[in-house]
Amino acid sequence: MFTTTSTSDKFIKELKLKNLLIVLISTLMFSAFSNAATTSRTGKITDVKMFNTVFVIYLNEVEPACGKNHRRVAIESDHPLFSAVVSSALTAKTTGTLVEIGYKDSCLSNGAAWDFQHLWLKP
Repeated sequence: MFTTTSTSDKFIKELKLKNLLIVLISTLMFSAFSNAATTSRTGKITDVKMFNTVFVIYLNEVEPACGKNHRRVAIESDHPLFSAVVSSALTAKTTGTLVEIGYKDSCLSNGAAWDFQHLWLKP
């Protein structure tokens, strides 16, 4: 018996795999450049926002950032992974995919958001 998979389902699966590979490879390449402590949390993205040149990802599992009440991680537009992270975050938010997000113990990109370290889509 044959099962059919819609074109959009195939597209979403392929997009998730491509984004996962891009982010994973890029994160491995650039992780050596970070010297700040990193924390990781797994959950679903609840919201995303763009403030000027900073993209912000909201996750309930993230601790409130730098003494503020916001549970979010920020990445600046000049970060080498910016486009891949935005694409992956939007895909994860739209599809409800679990993610692992890593962030540094600093709030330099946005005073009320942790600084981005990595984002992995979970299978």
